[in-house]
Amino acid sequence: MTTATLAAPCKETITKKARPSVRPKTDIYRDEKGYRLLVELPGVKSEDLELTSHLSTLSISASNTVEADPDMRLIHREFTSPDYNCSFNLPDEVDLSRIEASLKNGLLDIRLGLKEAAIPKKIEVKIS
Repeated sequence: MTTATLAAPCKETITKKARPSVRPKTDIYRDEKGYRLLVELPGVKSEDLELTSHLSTLSISASNTVEADPDMRLIHREFTSPDYNCSFNLPDEVDLSRIEASLKNGLLDIRLGLKEAAIPKKIEVKIS
């Protein structure tokens, strides 16, 4: 009986490299109440996510890690754990105090409410 050993192909050396930074896939929607951004962040936990607004910029930074068994020695790596980074310039009509966000199943759902003056209002016309 022959015993095979698991080894990295091509005798690749395991080194610590800088994590890649990628822009997450994002869908943007708009209705009369505001904007909705759906941002794909697979494997990201809420504690590894930072969402900030400053002046007219909304920034997203997140990271995800593939956790290895601490009792085992890594001999080959193909999984990457990217850092996610992106920024959005917000229009003046967005009310920065009306931003809400939730994270579920790797999808960040951001709601950007509009300033009251930017929300369309129906005007009643009186007949005399």
